[in-house]
Amino acid sequence: MNFGNNSNGDVDSFYATLISIISTIKLSNVIYGSFFAIAFSFLLPINKFLLITSCLIVGDLITGIIAAWSENQKIQSRWIARTLHKFIVYFIVILLSRGMSVVFMPIIVDKFYITWLVSGTICLRELRSVYENLERTTGVSLEGVLKIFTKIFKNKE
Repeated sequence: MNFGNNSNGDVDSFYATLISIISTIKLSNVIYGSFFAIAFSFLLPINKFLLITSCLIVGDLITGIIAAWSENQKIQSRWIARTLHKFIVYFIVILLSRGMSVVFMPIIVDKFYITWLVSGTICLRELRSVYENLERTTGVSLEGVLKIFTKIFKNKE
């Protein structure tokens, strides 16, 4: 189409093409696409927090099972239920802390301190549980390492 020439037929053809393109777009696709774009932009800055928390929860479950085997205990289904509960609760808390950071922190500072603090606390708790399971399994205590991590974490605040 030649839009340099303002002939009425070209403009009508352009608008007819534009209307046919717009009419093929479904409103539901626009709504879903917008929702996923907003959710992705909200979750992208905290994906590392969610990933390390997930890894530590799974690590805690696996080391707990290994520790139970080494002590000749029965593996119980409530452990898996507790793990799923931890996933849900921890993710909700991290997402809510991200929301608090988005809403309130730009006013104070442009950092994710609330999310760092919440995620760090959760991860330290899970890491401690993994260390306890390791000690039950091997007899090796890593409490000193955890104290070093705790000191580093406190100095970052």
